[in-house]
Amino acid sequence: QIAGQFAAFWNIQDNKLLIAVLKNAFLNADLQAVKAYGMGTPAPLAAGDFIAALSRMGDVASPPLTKIVLNSAAVGAMRDQNLIDTIQPSNGGTPISYYNGIEIVEDDALPVAADGTTDAFIIANGAVSYGLANPENSYEVKRDSLGNGGQTAVINRRTLAMQIAGTSFTDVTKVAGLGYSAINASETSMYDLVGDPRNIGIVDYRFTIDKKFVVAGINAP
Repeated sequence: QIAGQFAAFWNIQDNKLLIAVLKNAFLNADLQAVKAYGMGTPAPLAAGDFIAALSRMGDVASPPLTKIVLNSAAVGAMRDQNLIDTIQPSNGGTPISYYNGIEIVEDDALPVAADGTTDAFIIANGAVSYGLANPENSYEVKRDSLGNGGQTAVINRRTLAMQIAGTSFTDVTKVAGLGYSAINASETSMYDLVGDPRNIGIVDYRFTIDKKFVVAGINAP
């Protein structure tokens, strides 16, 4: 049971870090120019603009874009426009939603502003490099016989690396110890482009939705 709790916790932490890395990387003006649409002047959600965002992949068919990560408010706006196809994979299986043939992943950790501005990250498999290691003493149990009448603490530590494939850190000397808070709070990008940008398997489409879909404390701050 404890191990299961740790797995769920680390999944949430990885999810938070992934969104922070995507947000920070797309602060890079060069990356915005070739892999983003609507960043400066987001317009209302439109199928034509979504296609324009997909054109940022050029003629590179591999890796194909396979997932669209959206706030649930944006998914609601898409349903309102009758833009989503839902497929039932099997009896008893969880229905899968698609837009333009790309599977939708709803995640309210992806922010939506009070005015309805939000992003859709369209992502290919393997687009984000990920490495995980267990440091020394990664799993530890400590017993406190006096605290609260006796309690046991279970400690789990991990070291990981995550970044968009096709980018590099602007200052590699600052990578060690770099964590979620620093990446998420930074107002400048920590990443540069490396190689052919067409091989970067992520597109950022920024747009606006009707504010009626934005609910503070539910799908928005």
